Amino acid sequence: MARFDTMLLDSDPLAVDATSNVVVLNYAHPQTRPYWLELILTKVQCYDVQVAVRGKYGPIFLGKTWLGTYDEDEQFTAFDPGQLIARYFLDFNDGAIKEQREKHWDGSDEEFVDPMPYVEN
Repeated sequence: MARFDTMLLDSDPLAVDATSNVVVLNYAHPQTRPYWLELILTKVQCYDVQVAVRGKYGPIFLGKTWLGTYDEDEQFTAFDPGQLIARYFLDFNDGAIKEQREKHWDGSDEEFVDPMPYVEN
């Protein structure tokens, strides 16, 4: 669990090969609750860039994560733009959401928000 700002951008300097819009997750101010991940993000700053790709049940977000620092204006600078610390995917189909709700690991009373429905073009 971590608080972050999400932005949809035409492009991002860390994702120069992306051929569509990108979603960035900015963790400049992560601490909202005493979750251990948020405490770590105050010391080890990172930044995620994702693209949406078509999945069987809806969009799947493929992402990459970099280590670096945020400045006073919440702009991120990667220590080494060529060095990723993670690759991941997020899947918001009904099965994935059901599993997340059944195995919510921190026991919080968090309010669940239904994801946007997938619209076939």
